[in-house]
Amino acid sequence: MKHAFSRGLLDSLSIGLGYVPVAISFGLAAVYADISPWVAVLVSVLVYAGASQFILVSLVASGSAALSIVGIVLLMNLRHFF
Repeated sequence: MKHAFSRGLLDSLSIGLGYVPVAISFGLAAVYADISPWVAVLVSVLVYAGASQFILVSLVASGSAALSIVGIVLLMNLRHFF
């Protein structure tokens, strides 16, 4: 079991490294939009869709209402349903 886990971790390392530039870009966008770092991390943990994270940051920066932000992010993630 331990060998299979470490093998899977090693096999997925290249994919994980590919997310580093996206994570840095999101962090910079969130800081630029005056979102605190802990909220940016929370968004990254709770919203597992890169495009939705960037839309969320732009909507928060523009001062949109919370209900519309939730609705737009949900609609954006609805594409994964199909």
